[in-house]
Amino acid sequence: MTAPPTRRPGMPGDGDSVPNARLADRHRLVGRVAGDIGHELKNPIHASVINLELVRKRIADGEREDALARLDIVSEQVRRVHGVVEGLLKLLRDGPDPEGARELDGMVEVVLPILLAQANSAGVEVEWVPAGPNTLCRASTGHLAHTLVGLVALAVAVARGPGNGAVRLEGAPSPCRVRVSAVAGDGARADDAPSSDAGLFDLVTRIAESGGFAIRKDADADGVSWSFAVILEEGSGA
Repeated sequence: MTAPPTRRPGMPGDGDSVPNARLADRHRLVGRVAGDIGHELKNPIHASVINLELVRKRIADGEREDALARLDIVSEQVRRVHGVVEGLLKLLRDGPDPEGARELDGMVEVVLPILLAQANSAGVEVEWVPAGPNTLCRASTGHLAHTLVGLVALAVAVARGPGNGAVRLEGAPSPCRVRVSAVAGDGARADDAPSSDAGLFDLVTRIAESGGFAIRKDADADGVSWSFAVILEEGSGA
């Protein structure tokens, strides 16, 4: 009787549950984000419909300049929708990254429209501080995008509390990392998250670890009530 083949990593079988679980985590996160940013799609579409109707009236009344100004508003709103939709589509794609090192700033900016939409939907401002063009790291853009989406959701939950603070993202080298912070508003507390959504924090941690990243709590700084850093690659730098 022929013995069954020895199972190796990458062969079909029980190990398939690992990538399936990772994909399920990503889809769970995207589903949550899509619900959070629904207004970032509905509001600009509604504004476009209203302004297009006004364009029609202005043209009929011979008010060319006002019609052109309304078209500029429509163009801006369409770009806003496009950025959010394109960001969601990129999150849903699960293809491999090209070989080699990539600029950290470029990796973050792939998902920046979604991060901005998350904050905008909660009435929270976002500040993005790039690391600089020479900060390179060998990491998965997709894993970083999903990790940042989850951390920003947690940071927004803190920043939108009493006093309505802001969210800050900062790239940095040595080690190659992105810091996500909730900047305190009046009454914000350092313990507002992740305890307020431990399930989401656990989900983000699993996504980060599946990409080879580490999530570390940062030391508190002036004006910061909550801060975590995604460590992409130890020893990377400018």
